Amino acid sequence: AFRVGGKIIQQDIKVGDILSANQILAKLDLTDFILAENIAKSAVNIANSNFITAKNDYLRYKKLAEKNFVSSAMLENKLNILNAAQAQLNHSNNQLKLNTNQKEYAILKNENSKSIVLQKFTEVGQVVAAGQAIYKLAIIDESKAKNKQKNSKNIYEVIVDFPENQIQNLTNNKDNLQFEISILENQIKLFGTLKEISPNANVISKTHQIKIEIANSELKNKFA
Repeated sequence: AFRVGGKIIQQDIKVGDILSANQILAKLDLTDFILAENIAKSAVNIANSNFITAKNDYLRYKKLAEKNFVSSAMLENKLNILNAAQAQLNHSNNQLKLNTNQKEYAILKNENSKSIVLQKFTEVGQVVAAGQAIYKLAIIDESKAKNKQKNSKNIYEVIVDFPENQIQNLTNNKDNLQFEISILENQIKLFGTLKEISPNANVISKTHQIKIEIANSELKNKFA
């Protein structure tokens, strides 16, 4: 899911595609994000100029106050102006950082390792909200088997999202479960066993990640 909302202008990934880490999945229209970033940059420049002026004024009045040429009240006023200018500069920098991050968030990437696309929920031209599902992915994590039952051959771990409101049933029956993972568009089915359940749910999708072990030979036959 995107962390920001907007109109999708690129979405080339299809169901069944194998993704590498950091591969681009989709892009939003950057026009508004670039405009907001440029406005924030201008605000930083103005705030920085005001801060420099306020700082120089304060230092000048401080020297005059040391010689009793100006009152302490006038010096305190200059200090208050300096503090206000510093606060505004901090605020402008924070806003620029926020706008820059939002522009980067408009490009959705695969933040996991090697993955399979299981479902696609949106299309180019669609306006989506922050947190709205774009794809459903299963993470394929190749690793070495750790016992003789796997005959020292490679296995894969597929990570999928499981609804939070059903996780208790899964936990209660985890030792007796077999999983079937279907990629509907390509009519592909994979079978595996439960290895691990994440204890914490994703706050946006309300799902727990679960790890399912799948035989290496089966994946090779399906995706060769």
